[in-house]
Amino acid sequence: MENIARTMENNIEIVAWVEVGTSPDEVQKLGRQLENIPGVSSVKLVTKEEGLAKVNQYYNNRDLIIAMDGVNPLPDYYILKAGNPKLVSEVAEKANVLPYIEYVDYGQKEVNKLFDILKWIRWLGHGVAGLLAVASIALVAITI
Repeated sequence: MENIARTMENNIEIVAWVEVGTSPDEVQKLGRQLENIPGVSSVKLVTKEEGLAKVNQYYNNRDLIIAMDGVNPLPDYYILKAGNPKLVSEVAEKANVLPYIEYVDYGQKEVNKLFDILKWIRWLGHGVAGLLAVASIALVAITI
């Protein structure tokens, strides 16, 4: 149960949307600033071209760029991961104040619910382990 909880916590991602029209040099500079935020373990840039390819794939490879008259309206964005899941909100707040960041999202309500559920799963796991320990001791005592 602990392993499942840890895996779920480590898969939380923060998405930092870059303002449309930001120059490639500024986007790279922003990436370095994001990497320097305390608690960030990884930073990955998803360009607007990669984003459009993902949207195209999601919608069964329809050519959306033709439908938009050859203009890609999607922004670049960064996917951040916090080294410690408890620092997700802190990292998101620090990323949100950086220049050229339009919006930061990590699903705050869902993440808080997830942390609450994982807390209960951990307590349940400890409870079951405690019951098994008591049952083991009782079984050995009865056998002796």
